[in-house]
Amino acid sequence: MHIIGRKTEEKLKSKSGASLVLALLVFLFCAMIGSTVLAAAMSSSGTLTTTWENDRDVYLLKSAAGLMNPSFENKTWKASEHTIKNNKIEPLASSTMDTLYDALCIKTYNTGSAKQSITFTLGDTSISTVPVTAAITMDDSYNVTVIYTKNGTARKVTQYFSAATADSSTTQGKGSSVTWNDPVITIQ
Repeated sequence: MHIIGRKTEEKLKSKSGASLVLALLVFLFCAMIGSTVLAAAMSSSGTLTTTWENDRDVYLLKSAAGLMNPSFENKTWKASEHTIKNNKIEPLASSTMDTLYDALCIKTYNTGSAKQSITFTLGDTSISTVPVTAAITMDDSYNVTVIYTKNGTARKVTQYFSAATADSSTTQGKGSSVTWNDPVITIQ
């Protein structure tokens, strides 16, 4: 041990300048590695914030989709339960989330498809409210597609309810009995 200490002491007292150059090279190498680590940390911090905001938006939109589930779960729609005049059913005066399926089915029965857009808010109103738009489409087979969006984000959540209808080739024939399967949710 004493030999190593003596050699180190001799190098430190050396006046040739090689030790100084070696120390500067080691310092330069450490500075380059440090700046690379710092740059990587700074760039990833922006990515983490963006990822968190995207995840927050997706959770919000999936919560909105959860509000739509009861509108179609365990529901059966039958055209025969409504008054039919001239192959048309009188539309409902107003519709809520509970009767949304009924209003959409009546419009589909009458015209072959239905589209409706609703905007509602989620969240504690004492903190903040976040408006979410649900664009609802029902096709001629009574399948329902709902696309949830929120201003300020490109993220979308799509919810698809496939319908089990009566065996018929016409929209009105299919409307004699309609039930919906559990929804499939996709995130974009």
